[in-house]
Amino acid sequence: MKKMLLACFLIMMFIGISFLVMRSVVIERGETEMEILNLPAPRLRGDVSVEETILKRRSVRSFSKTELTKKEISQLVWAGQGITESSTGHRAFPSAGATYPLELYVMNKDGLYHYEPRGHKLKLVRPGDLRSSLNRAALGQAFIAQAPVDIVITAVYERTERRYGERATR
Repeated sequence: MKKMLLACFLIMMFIGISFLVMRSVVIERGETEMEILNLPAPRLRGDVSVEETILKRRSVRSFSKTELTKKEISQLVWAGQGITESSTGHRAFPSAGATYPLELYVMNKDGLYHYEPRGHKLKLVRPGDLRSSLNRAALGQAFIAQAPVDIVITAVYERTERRYGERATR
């Protein structure tokens, strides 16, 4: 039980630090300075079943040096927060009351990008390779700095709090 509580604490601390880093980065740069990368449309039919994907899923801590393609990044961010129903704005990932408090950031050698589900695009938040800073925020986990792409998930709690009040943080 103590190990689980410690693990939860460390994960929450990492998310909190990441959120503060991302929030300060967003504040530092003006909206007009942001570069926009339009992403290719995601594939809606795969070659592997959901069951086979779950069966083969493993956590890894070593990565190829090969950069991900725009198409691969597009697929990953769409699977995480992409819009699946344009008329309602519903996304690929469930959310209590459709408040969608989670935000995705993509970090690679070129910079930090914020994923914009509407329009399926990435906005450059800060240029330059910031993976070593993320590595330090994640308590020195070297694989974070070595991965060709890091996807950082942050939360804007206010979106859920507006609807659910104090129950939002449970």
